[in-house]
Amino acid sequence: MATDKVRSQLVGLLVLALLALRAKDVNGQASSYANEVILGGITAATNTLCWTESVNVRTFFRVPARALTFTSATAVTYIHCWNNLPLHPFTASIVAGGIGTVGANTIALSGVTGKLVATCEAYCAMAG
Repeated sequence: MATDKVRSQLVGLLVLALLALRAKDVNGQASSYANEVILGGITAATNTLCWTESVNVRTFFRVPARALTFTSATAVTYIHCWNNLPLHPFTASIVAGGIGTVGANTIALSGVTGKLVATCEAYCAMAG
């Protein structure tokens, strides 16, 4: 009986922790996504979507991770990754290229649980 009580308390604390970690957008407003990572700064309407990719990976014995690579024709202004699964947060970081880079870019995604679900978009400066 005591272990059931402890288990229910731990689940309650986990839910509260996940709610406390709810992402905020750049303007400090609540995000519409359960988990969100923005790399770089969202600037004016001079950005255009230059790449998008989704990942859905499940594992049982290790933390899932993926590297996403894309090539941009103009400078990358920001990268936006998200999912709408509160119990499956993830991390995202730039490992090659990056903000301001023209050409090859690589983003590393890693799931915190045994499931990695995320969609990433890169926005680039408009050509011209």
